[in-house]
Amino acid sequence: MPGTLKTYKARGIVLNSLKYGDSAMVVHLLTDALGRQSYMVQGVRSSRGRGSKLALFQPMFALEFEVFGRCRAESSCNECLST
Repeated sequence: MPGTLKTYKARGIVLNSLKYGDSAMVVHLLTDALGRQSYMVQGVRSSRGRGSKLALFQPMFALEFEVFGRCRAESSCNECLST
């Protein structure tokens, strides 16, 4: 369906990250399957929660991540793990 949101997993390398608002970031990744993609990551810069994940979004850092959204359109990252 054209309006259906789905979840998929991918691997990628961080190219750049930009602060967005109080606790979000826009992260540009070079992924193995989709090439260069941009993702909105919510709550990564929040002072609340279990530790900071800012170190995961330094340039040239390899990640495995789970994305919730439309493929190649609006996407937001649910979970990021280092590889």
